[in-house]
Amino acid sequence: MPEPLLTVRNLTTRFDTAGGQVLAVDNVSFTLDAGEVLGIVGESGSGKSQIFMSIAGLLASNGTVSGEAVFAGRDLIKAGETTLNTIRGRELAFIFQDPMTALNPFRRISSQLTEMLSLHRGLSHHAARAEALRLLNRVRIPEAARRLDMYPHELSGGMRQRVMIAMALSCSPKLLIADEPTTALDVTVQIQVLDLINELRRDEGLAVVLITHDMGVVARLSDRILVVYAGNIVEQGRTEDVLLAPSHPYTAGLLASMPDINRPIEELVPVQGYPPDGRQARVGCMFAPRCGRVQQLCRAQTPAMTQSSSASHLQACHFPLRETGLVA
Repeated sequence: MPEPLLTVRNLTTRFDTAGGQVLAVDNVSFTLDAGEVLGIVGESGSGKSQIFMSIAGLLASNGTVSGEAVFAGRDLIKAGETTLNTIRGRELAFIFQDPMTALNPFRRISSQLTEMLSLHRGLSHHAARAEALRLLNRVRIPEAARRLDMYPHELSGGMRQRVMIAMALSCSPKLLIADEPTTALDVTVQIQVLDLINELRRDEGLAVVLITHDMGVVARLSDRILVVYAGNIVEQGRTEDVLLAPSHPYTAGLLASMPDINRPIEELVPVQGYPPDGRQARVGCMFAPRCGRVQQLCRAQTPAMTQSSSASHLQACHFPLRETGLVA
C-alpha cells in the first residue's frame, strides 16, 4: 500500500499575543493520499486555515509550531526557509480566500503569472507568457489573450478566482490547498469554480484540500471530511458517513443550521453560544459549553478519538450520537 502524500502528527500551533498565548491548533493528526480530496469544515476561527498555514511555513512572526508534517517524504515542520521556498508553489500550492487581496492590484495578470513560471520553472519571458496564456485558457477565462494584460480590478470575482487557480497549477503541484475558494462568488460561479477544481484534480492527478465552512461545497467534491472545532479534529470520515450520519454533536449542529430547500426556514437550529477563547485552559471537551447533551464527564475529561460506524469514521465525543440512537 503506498505511503500517504501528507502525514500530519501532533501538529500544535500557538501565537504569542499581548493578551497571552493563544492555542490555535491543538495536537492535530491526519493523512492525505495522492489524488484524494479532503474537506476541512468548521466555523470561522476554528483553526482550519491555520493547520495548513502551519504546515506550509506561512505563520505570522508571533506563531510557533510543533509536531510533524511529512509531505512527499520530507518533514515540512523541520524544513528551513530555503527548502520551503522550493516546495511552496512548485509541489504545494495555495488558492487563497480572497483573490482581490491575494493578487497584487498594481501588477498586470501577465506579470504575476510569468513570475511564478520564471522562478519555479526557469522559463524565458516569451515562453512564460505563452504558458500563462495557455493556463488562462485552461481555466476557461474568456478572451484570455486580452485578459492577460489586464489588472485584477478589471476582472470579475469569478475570473480573479480562475487566475488564482491558474497560478496555483502553473508548476503542476502534487497538493492544492483551496482556502474558501468560493467565498463572495455568486452561486452559479461557485459551481463553475468547484467543477473546474474537480476537473483539474481528475486530469492532473493532484490531491486537494478544500477548506470551507460550507457543507454543500464539501459534499460536492470531497472524498473525506475532517470537522475542526477550537483547533481540534472532532470528527472525521468518508463524506457520506459524516454528512448522512454525523456522530459528533457539533457536526450535527452545523448540518442543522444549514438551509434546506425541503424544510421551512423556521426549522433552522443554530449552534448556540460562541467558540472558546484560545487563551483559556483546555479541560474536558471544548464543545461542552455549547452542547445540549453535555454531562459531567464531558467537562472533566478530554474525549479520545474513537471509532463510530466504520473503521474510517471517528469522533472525539464521550457520548456519540450514533451510540445513543439519536441518528438513524
